[in-house]
Amino acid sequence: MKNRVEVVIAGNRFTMTGEQDEEYMTKIAALVDNRVCKIRENGANMMQALMLAACDMADNYVQAVQGAENLRTQISGYLTENKSLTQELADAHEEISSLEKSAAERAEEMASVNQFKDRIAELEAQVEAAEKNKVRIAELEDKLGETQKRMQAALGEAEARTRRVNELEQQLNDADTRHQTDLEQAERIERELREVREKAAECDKMQRRIEELEKELASTERQLNDLRSRLSRLLK
Repeated sequence: MKNRVEVVIAGNRFTMTGEQDEEYMTKIAALVDNRVCKIRENGANMMQALMLAACDMADNYVQAVQGAENLRTQISGYLTENKSLTQELADAHEEISSLEKSAAERAEEMASVNQFKDRIAELEAQVEAAEKNKVRIAELEDKLGETQKRMQAALGEAEARTRRVNELEQQLNDADTRHQTDLEQAERIERELREVREKAAECDKMQRRIEELEKELASTERQLNDLRSRLSRLLK
């Protein structure tokens, strides 16, 4: 149902008809009246004032349309960037899974190191009976050195993954500032980020375990040094 309301524009009464309510149509008429009156104050006649007011409002409309198009373009860019960040987080998950697998392999290697420790104890009991054990000790030292290098490489990988997680956190914060309207997407990214943090915490625990194993290796090295000393005394 259409509404009718009488309005005054530049001293002239008009009847406006529309589907909007009376308050809205009265407000529109007041804006037009105000613009026409300001133009007439500069010496323009009624027709000129109406034409200039119409041009001014048309200009405002075109600018508003262009602004809306620009806003849609920006929103599209933000959505594309969000998609890229989501992919990067998925890649981070894959990298962390790979790191966990690598850590499991390192744990097996550390179990082998414990076996080497047991073997060294046996060699200490046999060192007085056979000089050939000296060659076996040298082999064990080489294996221990290789194990230490692999553990150092694993620590470097863990630190690199931690830096990558921090970079992703910063990118997420930047994306959240640029497009607050995409709250649902940001919440999903935050959930994924919490999972990444949990994985990173597991990596920290793993690093502490590696440090403990390094202490055990240091103890093993001291035992090897003792064994070498005993061999030296025997050789003399």
